[in-house]
Amino acid sequence: DEFERQMLSGELEVDLIPQGSLAERCRAAGAGIPAFFTPAGYGTEVQGRKEVRMFKGKPHILETALEADFAIV
Repeated sequence: DEFERQMLSGELEVDLIPQGSLAERCRAAGAGIPAFFTPAGYGTEVQGRKEVRMFKGKPHILETALEADFAIV
């Protein structure tokens, strides 16, 4: 279909974000926190080329805050 074609050709950019990470990215932006580390998504396509650090022996990926321009309530 058209969506798949655009995504695979690079014409359309798609970000895969676990639901909890999406909520935390929005919360972090509202609290003035620029980024945070989370274990969610490590070892999956979500990880991509994100920075990885170990905390208490477990890998975490760096997620940046997501500042919204508008909200639908």
